Amino acid sequence: MAVTITSGRKKEKMRIGIDARLISPNEMRGMGLYLYNILKNIDTTAKIFLFTNNYRNLNYLIAIFKDKKNFHFFLFESNEVIFEQIYLPSISFVKKMDCFVHSGDTSSILWNPKCRRILILHDVAFTKKSSKYPAANSVKRNLGRLYRSFTIGLAINSVAKIITVSNFAAKDILRTYGKHLKKKIAVIPNGLNKQFILKSALLKNKKNYALLVTGSDPQKNCNFFIKALLKHAAFLQFIDHIFIIGISNHNEINVNYSNKISYLGYISSSELPNYYKKSNFLFIPSVYESFGVPSIESLASGCHVLASSLGALPEVLENHAFFFNPKKRYEINKMLSHVSNLKIKTTKEHKKAINYLQKYNWKNGSEMFIDTCLESLR
Repeated sequence: MAVTITSGRKKEKMRIGIDARLISPNEMRGMGLYLYNILKNIDTTAKIFLFTNNYRNLNYLIAIFKDKKNFHFFLFESNEVIFEQIYLPSISFVKKMDCFVHSGDTSSILWNPKCRRILILHDVAFTKKSSKYPAANSVKRNLGRLYRSFTIGLAINSVAKIITVSNFAAKDILRTYGKHLKKKIAVIPNGLNKQFILKSALLKNKKNYALLVTGSDPQKNCNFFIKALLKHAAFLQFIDHIFIIGISNHNEINVNYSNKISYLGYISSSELPNYYKKSNFLFIPSVYESFGVPSIESLASGCHVLASSLGALPEVLENHAFFFNPKKRYEINKMLSHVSNLKIKTTKEHKKAINYLQKYNWKNGSEMFIDTCLESLR
């Protein structure tokens, strides 16, 4: 869907600036993968300007988007704060951007009013009080939360549009920052990459393995969940092995060692499908998820998904998962007992899940992204 602007700049191509720092060859996660997939599938005549602050990221951007003739790449070497608070406002003015996309749950504070801003805000977990949602487990993460809270709080009322990934996340943004922002919000969900779709004929190759694709951030709730799991003798006897991706060792989440569990740390998106395809179960015990990408990837790979009833997962998965409250030990125990009754999915069950997942489409997301950029100019 080629899009050109028909007003404001007369028929010139729209000029879209994007903070592309999170698209990186180093352990790209979450919002970096989201932006990468949006841009990879984009089809527009608009000029896209990607800005980053280190050479390695610049070379990576040029390599992965080399076929996008309307993409332009810019480097300004500096620390994160100077890049976001000084360079981006300045370059948006110099390059005469029509709109600019802040892509990392943070934002510049001062801005050129002639350039409309779009904020990608996956969630507002960084605003939550630790009495309900645990504080970050490092000084760096806590400082990051403070910086995000400060910059987003100052900028959110002046942006033209806010992109988020689920209706749950949209409602949480409105609860946090005010219902007056409702018309600014565009929900553009994550998409599903084809590499995660398992052929039905391969279901029989699944092993009696369980998988977590997670992290050590306390909102992932791994400490509480793994401790409960290790006390469930019947489940440990039933399951052959548990793989935990995103955590490097048991000390990282302060739990006891178990020879039933392998901590694999970061796994690239090219390696990840192999773990989904050989596992029969995926656990998502988070106390807060604005979407939960592993839920749709694992579902496409034929896994039984055992997911938190908190956050966006019930919206994302509907009736394609078994839900439990991950903050209540008795519900975790009930879920773990339920797992032993689950067999490998039938072809019929798997095809039903694949049909459901068709709505999570990066091509549609990219079209919605361009539409949102156009709407920001009105």
